[in-house]
Amino acid sequence: MIKYGLSNSIIGRIIAGYPSFYIALLNHEVVGHGRRAYEFGGTVDGYTLRLFSAVTHYDLSPNSHPQQHNAITLAGVQVNTCLASRIINQLLQTKQPLSPVTAWSYIFSAGNQLWYVLHDVVFEQTHKLGTGDIRSHILSMEKIYGKTSIQDKIRSLCFLDLMNPMLFASFYTIASGQNIQVPMIPLGQINGLGQIGFMPSVNLILTPYNVLEKRITVHINTEYTPIKIAFGFGQELKSNDPVYHTLDDSVCDSSNSWYFIKKDSTPSKVHDTYYFELSVARFFSISKVDLGGSLIIWRQPELITPVPRHSEIKNGIMGLLNLTFNIDDRFSIFAEAGYKTKGFILDRPVDEGPLINFAIQCLV
Repeated sequence: MIKYGLSNSIIGRIIAGYPSFYIALLNHEVVGHGRRAYEFGGTVDGYTLRLFSAVTHYDLSPNSHPQQHNAITLAGVQVNTCLASRIINQLLQTKQPLSPVTAWSYIFSAGNQLWYVLHDVVFEQTHKLGTGDIRSHILSMEKIYGKTSIQDKIRSLCFLDLMNPMLFASFYTIASGQNIQVPMIPLGQINGLGQIGFMPSVNLILTPYNVLEKRITVHINTEYTPIKIAFGFGQELKSNDPVYHTLDDSVCDSSNSWYFIKKDSTPSKVHDTYYFELSVARFFSISKVDLGGSLIIWRQPELITPVPRHSEIKNGIMGLLNLTFNIDDRFSIFAEAGYKTKGFILDRPVDEGPLINFAIQCLV
């Protein structure tokens, strides 16, 4: 940016944000929708890309579970939620300031879900390339769980995503052209960890089991390592009033118990759900290699069952160890390995099994 003088004016900094928009857009479509489709045995026929929008064309088996389709629908905005968290973690781990380019990347990733909710639900705009992700999610949940207040609740809770100091710091960085540190509330000195600060934020997490999870995340910055703690809670949205949608009556066949087509003699039980996460970027270091890890535990309805609205509540756990090889202040090689039980976690496979991932991380 500096080489070409783009950072010298607000117009230049806005233009420089366009590549960041496309990175978030491709992450949404390819890593989000596309990868989830492959996870459930589907095929991706291609992507349609326009100036400010895109769509993933995929096919699943006709016998695919509706919660699988819904997990694919939600995957786009949710991988960008995860990308936003990784941006914060990498800034803290490398002790780098927030630049205008990184700020754009954070805005487009952290604000991705809010934009879709505003477009699909609050302002009820249509998509030229098909039904919007959030609108599709609402229709799918009503077919499975009956008529609920999900649309009104999403409309009111979506603004939780604005309770995020990093968003406002990103806008300030772009407007001013100044590099700033990740905003932290100071806590003082603690032996072994040095000066400590923390930054709380709140997110609305949409799920394929019709829970609107309110998640509180606290990023803690110490002189030794960044730490992330998150706690989420919610409650299933269910009713005993079936909903039919004329645009897709074929899925409302009475022989298909996945969908809610007639009232139950005994209404299904409503469950509370919980989520807890603890991530430590560095337990210890050997030369340029950091060893870290994370632990996630949850309580949620079992997924992909014959009658989703009657699913039993299940506990789950995921543990990961990760290695980060720091090439320099901006580039690193990341590898992680662990295991998770069956359950819905952002940017993770639904089924139980081992997890192994590799990535090259770059902070611009």
